[in-house]
Amino acid sequence: MDSPQILKRKKLKVPRSGNWTVEEINLLIEEAEQYKDIPRSKLTNSLHLIEKNEKWLGIAEKLNALGIQKRNVD
Repeated sequence: MDSPQILKRKKLKVPRSGNWTVEEINLLIEEAEQYKDIPRSKLTNSLHLIEKNEKWLGIAEKLNALGIQKRNVD
């Protein structure tokens, strides 16, 4: 019999997204190159976090515009 903690984890399973296509990977690379410093920045002040999140949201929107697979920032 599974412990309560294991049962809780099993209930929280989220369906896995599909694999990335070549088009999605190429777009992600192109977009990340435009904002080289921002998305990968490890600075944690609030202005950098807001700017970084905005850039990743923009990249996710462009990926979703391809209409292949719904992607999000998470």
